[in-house]
This record gives sequence, structure tokens and C-alpha cells, in this order.
Amino acid sequence: MTIAIVIGTHGWAAEQLLKTAEMLLGEQENVGWIDFVPGENAETLIEKYNAQLAKLDTTKGVLFLVDTWGGSPFQCCQPHCRRQRAL
Repeated sequence: MTIAIVIGTHGWAAEQLLKTAEMLLGEQENVGWIDFVPGENAETLIEKYNAQLAKLDTTKGVLFLVDTWGGSPFQCCQPHCRRQRAL
């Protein structure tokens, strides 16, 4: 198994980025996405990260791809980076 990948963005871009990649490359395994949409806060974003990571095989590490350094998707994945082998 490969490392897990989690795409996190503001708005609805993360899901669409994964769908575009799959249209070009085929279905991807061990990849998840998190959209941070209006009306959500850091708590709901952390819950989304927890739920997504529970579905993925993270034994070889996790690559978090976020849209903005320092933004909410970036900040909320930081605890996972400290606990796991994050890239």
C-alpha cells in the first residue's frame, strides 16, 4: 500500500481536484478529500480530518495537500502531522 493522501481546501475544490485527477488517471486508492465550506468552523474541520483518516491506511504516512499555507485546512491537519508520519 502507498502513503495516504488527504486534499484539504476552502470551498468545494478538494473533491473536484480528486475527481479531475481520477478522470485523467483512473480511480485512486488511499486518497481522501476535505472541503471546508461556509458555515463550518475549526471543530467541524477537525472532525472531517478524523473521519477521513479513519478510512485510509496511514501506516506508511500521510501527505496532506492544502490550498493555503496557514489557512484553516492547514492548521487543522497539524495535530495529525505531529502524531503520524506526515509528509
